[in-house]
Amino acid sequence: MKTLIHLQIASSLLICSAVPFSHALAATPVMETITVSYRDPLDYALYLHTTEMLSVFRLEIREDISIQARNSLLEMANAAQFSQPSLAQNSSAEINLASLWVSQSQGIGE
Repeated sequence: MKTLIHLQIASSLLICSAVPFSHALAATPVMETITVSYRDPLDYALYLHTTEMLSVFRLEIREDISIQARNSLLEMANAAQFSQPSLAQNSSAEINLASLWVSQSQGIGE
């Protein structure tokens, strides 16, 4: 009888200790593996040249996009004739700021 009680206690302790162990095994990440392949010098030089060429090409495309966007904005501004009147060229007696503001806001809305 004592043996059965000890066996039940031992089995319950074994089950209780196995549950956290299974969770610990499930929580551990799979080890990363790295595959190394040998390249002969010609293949490696070709790989380096291609990589450098593609990175230069990406930089050129970024520059071309920004230049094209700036040129498009300048063309749109010139087409819409957004020329700001220079306040420094007029004397202070000739400047009517209210009419200047109204004329600019009417030009923008059109």
